[in-house]
Amino acid sequence: MTLDYFKTFQTIYSFFICFLLISCEETLFETDISETNLELIAPSDGSVISFTSINFDWEPLIDANRYQLQIATPNFDNPIQIIQDVLLDSISTFDAQLNPNIYQWRVKGINSAYETSYTTASFEIRNNEDFSDNVIVLNNPQDNLIINTNVFNLEWSSVLDATGYRIQIIDNSNGQTISEQTTSETNIQYTFLEGDFSWQVRAEKDAEFTGYSGRMIFVDQTAPNASTLTTPEDEVTLTSGNVNFSWSRTPISGSTEIDSLYIYSDLSMTVLVEKEQVVNDYLTTLDNRVYYWTMKAFDGAGNQSGDSTTFSFTVDQ
Repeated sequence: MTLDYFKTFQTIYSFFICFLLISCEETLFETDISETNLELIAPSDGSVISFTSINFDWEPLIDANRYQLQIATPNFDNPIQIIQDVLLDSISTFDAQLNPNIYQWRVKGINSAYETSYTTASFEIRNNEDFSDNVIVLNNPQDNLIINTNVFNLEWSSVLDATGYRIQIIDNSNGQTISEQTTSETNIQYTFLEGDFSWQVRAEKDAEFTGYSGRMIFVDQTAPNASTLTTPEDEVTLTSGNVNFSWSRTPISGSTEIDSLYIYSDLSMTVLVEKEQVVNDYLTTLDNRVYYWTMKAFDGAGNQSGDSTTFSFTVDQ
C-alpha cells in the first residue's frame, strides 16, 4: 500500500467516523417518538361535510418539529388518487379545497431521528346546497407577511361551482378599500404601495357569494437611517477594559428596526472580535489593544442601512 493510498483511505475513514458520530449524537439527543400516537382533531373519523373548504387540524406533538400529511381518495388501501402529500414545519394545521368525494387523511410526526406511525381518519364531502357556506382557502402570500418587495401573485384555491372571485385590497391605516376587481382565475398579480394592507377574496356564483377570506401584508421598502457613533470617541485611549458603546439614529416609521454593532481588531476590518444586535447602550469587556467599531441598522422587512462611520479606540489599562 503506497503512502498516498494510505492517506486517501485515512481521510475517507475519518469522514465516515465523523458522519457516524454526528448521526449518533442527533439520535442521542432527540426524544424517541416512534411509539407516540398523534391525535387528529378535524375532520374526525366518519365526518360528513357539506362544504368543500377543509381545515385539517391535529394536536401538536411537543417533540416533533415536522409533520407529514397525506390525503387520498377514497382511501390509502385502494387509492385512486393521492390528493396531498406535504411536509409541514412545526404547524399542526393545513387548509385544502376539495371536491365532493370520499377521502382519508393521515398525519405522522417527525424529528431528526424518529417518526411516529400515521394516524388516519376518513370523511366524506357531499354537494353543498348552500353556496355561501363555502370558505375560500388562501394560498399565497402567507399571512402577516412583512417584506420589502411589493409585487405579488395573490393565489387561492378554487371553489366548486364558482363563476368568479372578487378581490379587495384594503389600506389598514384607514380601513378604506383601495382596489376591487373580479376574475374567473384563482390568482391575480397586484403591486402594493408601501404600507399596511389586507387582501381578501370571496367566491361568487350568480347572485350568491361566500364570505371573504383575508390576509395581511406589510410592505416596507425604505432602508433605516445610518447610525451616528457617540462613544467611545474616535482615537480615544481608554484606561479600562469595560467599554460602553453608545450611538444615535433617527428611526423611520415602518417595520421594526434594530442596530448591529461590529468590533474589529484590524484596520482592514476583517478580524471580527464581537458582533451584537443592540437596542440601547452596549457594555462589553475587551483586552488591551487597538479596536475599530462600526454599526449597521436592519429592519423586519429585510432592508438595511449603509455602514456608519468607523471609529477607532485603544484599551490600555
